[in-house]
Amino acid sequence: MHKIIRHLFLTTALLAGATLQTACSNDDPEPLQPNLPANGGSNVKKITYNGTVTDGYNWTFTYSGKRLCQAQTVRLTSDGTPTGFGYTSTISYGPGKVAVSNTSGEKISITLNAKNFIEKMQVNLNVYTFDYDGDGRLIRWRKQYVEDAMGQISDYVVTGEITYNNGDLKKIVYTEPDNRPTTLTFTNTDKDNRNGILLPTISKEMGCAGFEHLYYAGLLGRPTRHLVSSVSYTYTNGKDEEKTDNFVYGGIQNTETCTYHNGTVTVLYAY
Repeated sequence: MHKIIRHLFLTTALLAGATLQTACSNDDPEPLQPNLPANGGSNVKKITYNGTVTDGYNWTFTYSGKRLCQAQTVRLTSDGTPTGFGYTSTISYGPGKVAVSNTSGEKISITLNAKNFIEKMQVNLNVYTFDYDGDGRLIRWRKQYVEDAMGQISDYVVTGEITYNNGDLKKIVYTEPDNRPTTLTFTNTDKDNRNGILLPTISKEMGCAGFEHLYYAGLLGRPTRHLVSSVSYTYTNGKDEEKTDNFVYGGIQNTETCTYHNGTVTVLYAY
C-alpha cells in the first residue's frame, strides 16, 4: 500500500512539474536558440530616450539561457515623456518555434523560416511578411493593415526595401499607401556594432516599430556590421525637404549612448 501511494505521489509531482513551463524554460527538447544581435559585446538590457523624440519606445529586456524572454515597453510622447500606453511581452521558445504574447491582449501568431527568423507574423488582423538575404539580414518587409470600423473592413499596405554594402546599411526605400516612397541613405562609421544596436530612428522603416524587442531577440535578422554615422531622407511627396540626421556614440567596451537631432535627443543603453 505504501509503495502504491509513493508511486502515485511521484507520478503526480512529475506531471505537475511538466506543466510549469516558463517563457524561458529549457525543459522542451532542443528549444530554439536564436543568435542574438550582439556581436562580441554585451546584450542590451535597457533602452531609454532623453529629449524631444518624434516617436519612440523605452524598453527593458530580460534574458535567460541566452534568450530574450521578456520585454517591457512604454511609448513616448513628442517631448520624450512616457504616455499611458505600455505592455509586457513574453517570448516562449520550443523546438523550431516561438510564441509571443503580451499584456495588451493582441492575438499574435508567428511562422519562422529555415534560419529561424520571422517569415510571417499576424497581429490581430494585421499581417507582416519578412524576407532576408543569404547572410541573414532583413532585405524586405510588408505589412498589410486591416481595419474594422463600424463593420466596414478596409486594408492598406506599407513596405520597405533594404539594401546593404558589405553588411552595412546602405539604403531603405519605405513606401506608405500613397505610393510615394521615402528613401533613406546611410553612411557608416568604422566602429563595429558590437552590441547589435538598431538605429533608434528607423524602427518604422525597418518594419518593427513597437516590437523592436523581436529584433533584439534575434528573430528579425542579423544587425548591420558598423554603427551608422548619418542617414539622409529624400521624399517624393512634394511636401517635405530632404533632411539628414547625424549620430554620435559614447562608450568604450559597449555602446552606452547615441545622440542625434543636433544633440537634442540621447538614447541610453544599459547592459
